[in-house]
Amino acid sequence: MAFKDCLGNADASVVLTWASGIGSMVAILMNLLFTKMTFGKIIDSWINGAKSMLYAVIILTLALTIKAVVTDLGMATYIVEATKAWLSGPVVPVLIFLIACGTAFATGTSWGTMAILMPIAIPISWSVAGNPTEVVPLINSTIAAVLAGAIYGDHCSPISDTTILASLASGSDHIAHVTTQLPYATTIAIISAIVGYIPAGFGVNPWISIAFGTVVIYFVFKLFGKKIDDHGNLIK
Repeated sequence: MAFKDCLGNADASVVLTWASGIGSMVAILMNLLFTKMTFGKIIDSWINGAKSMLYAVIILTLALTIKAVVTDLGMATYIVEATKAWLSGPVVPVLIFLIACGTAFATGTSWGTMAILMPIAIPISWSVAGNPTEVVPLINSTIAAVLAGAIYGDHCSPISDTTILASLASGSDHIAHVTTQLPYATTIAIISAIVGYIPAGFGVNPWISIAFGTVVIYFVFKLFGKKIDDHGNLIK
């Protein structure tokens, strides 16, 4: 049942507006009752929070606009027809994963990447499935590839709002923050692609990939990881 159907004739946007307003009032009331913040500081915090979300709202709005354009142009159908001669089910999850990683890294947004790729990736995975029994597992793997790739690219991108805010909040140099987290995230992305999405394309049980991937991660960090003491000094 659709969200607006659950609420009678009320428009969903109106309901969400009321919900956010009531939620804000409850948060203000709880701060007044249970914290030492003054009313002025609470309002300032609320305004700053709204400002921090404006960037995400703009990105999501633009991403949804791109999604609408992609859908109207029939890009998914075009890609399916253009690649059906060589594109097969086994390569779809890992290919979508790599595309999602690159798109999110270049744009700095995971939401936008998801909104752009989902309408394209799902029809492709549906069209290349060899038989009905392969449709659902392949679509699930493709959706997971979009989500994971988008999170990886957003997490590592130097222009991502989450990366920028994380470095600012911790007081570290922004580029140093990006370069230090990139090897860890990339290592996991490579393992995910090789151990996870390639086998998923061939129909391997995901629990087998999870178990084998856990073992691979353990040995990778056991072989290449370096121990440090409580003060951050390298233990030789």
